[in-house]
Amino acid sequence: SEAAADNLRKELEGNETHLSKAQEDLEETRLRLQSSMEEQSQTSSALERSQAQCRSFQDQMEANEEEGQRLLEEARRKQQDLESVMDSTKEALSRCRQELSDTSEAESEAARRASGEEETCRHLHTSLETSEATAGNIRSELEQNEEHLGKAEGNVRELSLMLK
Repeated sequence: SEAAADNLRKELEGNETHLSKAQEDLEETRLRLQSSMEEQSQTSSALERSQAQCRSFQDQMEANEEEGQRLLEEARRKQQDLESVMDSTKEALSRCRQELSDTSEAESEAARRASGEEETCRHLHTSLETSEATAGNIRSELEQNEEHLGKAEGNVRELSLMLK
């Protein structure tokens, strides 16, 4: 019975050693679990922060996309305005070119008329000089004729006196 008691004591000591080892393993497992739970809590917090940042980035992206669309529409409007101004400018330039061409033609016609009028003036001036010379000649002839008439009248008077 002492041997049985001794066996039981040894078995009890073995069980106590196993129990002590199991308690150490349990404590170690509890510490690892606590550490793991702290890590999970930190990971959860980090995940929540990341999700909040993602939402913020997504909101910013949406805002940027809306702003981009607004700027794109504004750029399209400005491009249409610019095209309209360019079309108006082209039309105005075309009108200016036509007016310049018309003015050029009018100036050419006026120059032709002026040249013709100048020629007419020269011709009239020449005619006037000729007419003045002719009038001078006629005046001279008239004066000569008046002298001759005066002489003829004198001769007629003398003949008339003689015949009386």
